[in-house]
Amino acid sequence: GLIIKPRTPRPMSALHFTPRDLDSARHRNGQLKHYTRLVARPETYVHIDARQTGLGGASCGPGPMPKYRFDANKPVQFTFTLIPFASELGALAALARPNHRYLQQPSIQRDKSGLVEIHSANSDSVVRFTIDGRDPQSSSTVYRGAFHETDAVEIRARAFKEGFPSSTVATAKFEKMRPLIHVDRNQWTIHKVDSEQAGEGWAKHAIDGNPETFWHSNWQTTKDVQPHDLQIDFGKDLHLVGFSYLPRQSGRNGWIKNYAVYLSEDAKTWGEPIAKGIFPANQSIQVVKFENPTHARFLRLVSLSEAAGAYYTTVAELDVLAIK
Repeated sequence: GLIIKPRTPRPMSALHFTPRDLDSARHRNGQLKHYTRLVARPETYVHIDARQTGLGGASCGPGPMPKYRFDANKPVQFTFTLIPFASELGALAALARPNHRYLQQPSIQRDKSGLVEIHSANSDSVVRFTIDGRDPQSSSTVYRGAFHETDAVEIRARAFKEGFPSSTVATAKFEKMRPLIHVDRNQWTIHKVDSEQAGEGWAKHAIDGNPETFWHSNWQTTKDVQPHDLQIDFGKDLHLVGFSYLPRQSGRNGWIKNYAVYLSEDAKTWGEPIAKGIFPANQSIQVVKFENPTHARFLRLVSLSEAAGAYYTTVAELDVLAIK
């Protein structure tokens, strides 16, 4: 026989049917009823699943909530061991019991200065790495401490320990680093805003350098609804590689959920968003890098929705990442 031992519990099956066999035998709503007899195949099909989508297929109601859905297009990685089994080897339960003879995959990080650190959860293991895109072997360079690497590079790392199978390979790709320049925001002005609350919520508060103040769309009189639009004039052309958004610090009202950011040279032609996505619902500063450096004088932030579904928007600080 064969024992399959995943590092963490995994859904598994061993059947004499393929997924297509099972799918063909079911009745599909709205189609002519038919019956395809299931015939067991001589082969055994073993499936080891990374995850499974939660129950509910929207056949007569809503599908699973987003947090229970599984995107099959995203790559996943997990570890398991295959062990041949025969009765003379001992009790099946004892052989199948986890013995933690695994090495965890190392983690690779690089900070803003280019300092690279590789960490392993197995403190007594030896971590070896490469910077040429090839998988580390037992003869590869031993990681002995943090090092600087500012060029474009693909770093791979693997943990080794005598008597253990080596860990899976950790891979991190980094682009060539370009030093950021200081941007003087004293020249910045609000070019346009679709809504603001007089007093505490003036739009200029989003660029005043004070994290305790904030722009707040009107919530008292006109109560303008989403989306909300804030446009900033830098006063000169900047070479931008990203932006940062600091949510309101005195409460969660108005935190942006879905957003889109546009750049322009003249505030007339905006084109497609240079960045869009979803901000997490917390007070931490959010930094978004652009796919390509872009010259612009104007930035437009569009709040498409609020974290709790409210009609208003708040921004404590909006800033940019610029290079020479």
